[in-house]
Amino acid sequence: VIYGFKGLILVFGLFLAYETRSIKVKQINDSRYVGMSIYNVVVLCLITAPVAMVIASQQDASFAFVALAVIFCCFLSMLLIFVPKVIEVIRHPKDKAESKYNPDAGISKEDEERYQKLVSENDDLQKLIA
Repeated sequence: VIYGFKGLILVFGLFLAYETRSIKVKQINDSRYVGMSIYNVVVLCLITAPVAMVIASQQDASFAFVALAVIFCCFLSMLLIFVPKVIEVIRHPKDKAESKYNPDAGISKEDEERYQKLVSENDDLQKLIA
């Protein structure tokens, strides 16, 4: 039952990685690495589950094998997800995320004009109210 549930979670993760594969924002487009992480988890589960069932009579060996497999799986998945992002930050330290919440991001001329227009309208409305 638990293997079926975890399998469904992996399939859902694979679906999400597939659906987000065409995102154009390079800072968050890591669906390829997510897919490789899911592949990594599936392969390690296919190896670990049968071996753990075979050596189930030896509790210490079974525990050690499963624990090492889980640690290796998590470590490899974290490497696949975070190392490319760290490398990108090291290669391009001056690039900032393009976000409307980033105050250092370049503001377009149209946005500046629209902002000034809103400020002047706000001032006019405040004068009308007072």
